[in-house]
Amino acid sequence: MEEDFDVAFELQVEEALTESLLDNVDAVSSPTASSLPYDAVFGADLSNLLQNDHLYKYEKELLDEYNAEVEMKHWLLDIRRQIHDRALACEILKLPEAVWAAIGDSWNRPYRNGSLSINDRGWFSVYVKGLVDGMVGGIGSP
Repeated sequence: MEEDFDVAFELQVEEALTESLLDNVDAVSSPTASSLPYDAVFGADLSNLLQNDHLYKYEKELLDEYNAEVEMKHWLLDIRRQIHDRALACEILKLPEAVWAAIGDSWNRPYRNGSLSINDRGWFSVYVKGLVDGMVGGIGSP
């Protein structure tokens, strides 16, 4: 949970930095209007970098890389959840009908690795046995 807060905080900081840079894009493209403030604050070398948008492009690349990593983590959690669901479905299919009738109403196997992200959205999974004959979603025997 604390990791989610850290990710949210970092995203907000990066969005604020990006927004502040986007607000100054017009000022950066006009060298006569912006050269004095940048020179006075940052010095001539850094002022040239800012005016040429190198710093903005570098920050945008870093932000894109960070967003790609976050998206990859979300996909990885989703894949792990799907693997868990698939294994659980196979396990349910292997249970004899008598055992399923006895324990099916109270049987559960929660997904532990990443369950916070699933529960935060209010989603849950329902597993049933015997609704459809044959192959369902690639699971089971024809």
